Amino acid sequence: IHYSRLQQVPLDAELWTQLVDDKAKECLALNQITPLRCAKSIEQQWKNEMNSPLRRGDFSRMRWDIVVFATIAILAAIIAIVWMRARREKLGPLDRSIERTGYAFILPWISGRFPESSYFNENLPKVALSAVGLDNDKQNPLQLALESAAIANGGLLYAPRLVTEVRDSAGRTIKLFDKQEYGRPITPHTADQMRQMMISVVTSGTGTAAQIPGTIVAGKTGTATNCGPVPNCSVPPNAWFTAFAPAGSGQTPTIAVAVIVLDGGDLGSEATGGRVAAPIAKQVLQAYLKG
Repeated sequence: IHYSRLQQVPLDAELWTQLVDDKAKECLALNQITPLRCAKSIEQQWKNEMNSPLRRGDFSRMRWDIVVFATIAILAAIIAIVWMRARREKLGPLDRSIERTGYAFILPWISGRFPESSYFNENLPKVALSAVGLDNDKQNPLQLALESAAIANGGLLYAPRLVTEVRDSAGRTIKLFDKQEYGRPITPHTADQMRQMMISVVTSGTGTAAQIPGTIVAGKTGTATNCGPVPNCSVPPNAWFTAFAPAGSGQTPTIAVAVIVLDGGDLGSEATGGRVAAPIAKQVLQAYLKG
């Protein structure tokens, strides 16, 4: 048999030997005219074998591009599974919410800090300082915004949420996220008194920089020490401002905000909540109320 025509065909030694032997016997039995014709027949049969990669379950003859692609896909799947399992061990509340629902609808928030009573045993004046948010208290802007919202809602505190509903591409509502009551930290009477005091802060007190023409704003400034119990600390204060609007009689507030400017911002030690944070809150309120 003439083998020169077969040299460009990839070889599988065992299959090739069997194929040549079988085909040679067939050629002799049929008394083929020439060895070249017989070789052509062997070549064609070999190509047919090569185009049947799953014949007899022989994976070794599959096309290499398919093998490589399948291998990469399997490895990627294994890596993804291992990574997800490892990641679950480090997920925070927000991450778990996203993983569970597909959306970040649940806002995690940590309780603030007010010192234990034993903290004041040797220094009663610090009770007064802590009562107005100074000394060793801690909270974050989300907590402060929720506190203002509770005053605006007549003493009712709702759990924070990011969205109220989900709509499809046609604008149809497919999921609602109703308000959930978190607690009632103050009575309606106390909430009303605090509302009036916060209105006075913006009307004629330290928060006049948050005034919006045509809109009654209720707000409160804060200039908080930034050192905790460390004595003789020279770190500039954090400037705070919280507000809600519209806050007029008979009006239902639609927005509550809280602003913090760390270390006094550009004013440093000269910063106050009214000078630094209130103007920022005003811009947020205006943008929202204008729609």
